[in-house]
Amino acid sequence: MAWIYGDVVHHDTEQRQEAAPFGLSERFRAAVALVAWAIVGAIELLNYLQAL
Repeated sequence: MAWIYGDVVHHDTEQRQEAAPFGLSERFRAAVALVAWAIVGAIELLNYLQAL
């Protein structure tokens, strides 16, 4: 739910107008993969640092 809040409330108005044709659901689906990739990368980095 935090992603939806950030997208709807704190989004730049120009970017919101450009993204409007895609709809909230489609933007959410597009962001899920990027967020998951960032989380996996952070976990891998933490595991590497623990190994050091």
